[in-house]
Amino acid sequence: MTIKAAAPIDFPDLRAEFGGTTANDLGDYRSGGALVPAGTFSDVGLIPSAGDISLGDFYGAALGFPFTMVAGDSGAQSGFSDGVIGSIVPTTYLGVGWRELAYHTDTNVLHVRLGGAQVQSFWNRITIVGPGWEDEFLASAAVFSTPGFDSLWEITTNRGAFTTGQDYLTNLVENP
Repeated sequence: MTIKAAAPIDFPDLRAEFGGTTANDLGDYRSGGALVPAGTFSDVGLIPSAGDISLGDFYGAALGFPFTMVAGDSGAQSGFSDGVIGSIVPTTYLGVGWRELAYHTDTNVLHVRLGGAQVQSFWNRITIVGPGWEDEFLASAAVFSTPGFDSLWEITTNRGAFTTGQDYLTNLVENP
């Protein structure tokens, strides 16, 4: 489920999406806290992890599946590529193995590759937060293909390479 994208929203909306109890206050819903995964985006941007926070920060937010990628680099690509560069934890999403989350510097394309023949709408959006990155990408905007036994979403972006050895918080949101 996704929190509605227009007013009004209230605490029951936050609890329905992220959990919690009536004892929780707004500060308990900061990104990276016990209820909201780090790197969670809404329609208005990254949900704050510190400082001012308001209900308006949650328009269109959705609970995703958090991953941590430690970036590697092969020269032509940076990020994670199964057995080649980097690492990602956990290694599966809804029982499907990660194959690649890598930026290809020669084509300016971000590859999101999962194992098995999935459909383009298998996930809705992916957010990536780390050194030099604070972005959200939609599956519907990607060029989709199923090479071999994998499913590949290719997203053109001039964001640039991941920094080798750095952690990137990644949040994959499935379709409602």
